[in-house]
Amino acid sequence: MAVSTPDAERYLRVQGLGIQSGRRGDDHVIALEGELEMANVAAIETELSQVEAGDCRQIVLDLRGLSFLDSTGIHLLMQAHARGEATGRSVALLVDEGPVRRVLDVCGALSILPTRAVAA
Repeated sequence: MAVSTPDAERYLRVQGLGIQSGRRGDDHVIALEGELEMANVAAIETELSQVEAGDCRQIVLDLRGLSFLDSTGIHLLMQAHARGEATGRSVALLVDEGPVRRVLDVCGALSILPTRAVAA
């Protein structure tokens, strides 16, 4: 179910994945919660396509709420990064220490995908 607010912030929950998406100045932040896997990756692909069609300077994917990430999720992140590189729009990750960061590190994605520091 999608919920829209007047400032165009959206929230969607699909098969164990929560997606909160909205503008923060020149950035568009997509915060994910739960498990990003094959069963729900299409929902975030759709959201990313809509955001990429807009005029934001940077897309920030906030992965701090994820408890699980499979290879389809890693592929999604890598493809979003490649599209950003091709269009001149940066894609950055927010990711805490834990299982999701370990998966990204072990597969080498953290050496390619830019991460963003979180202000305290």
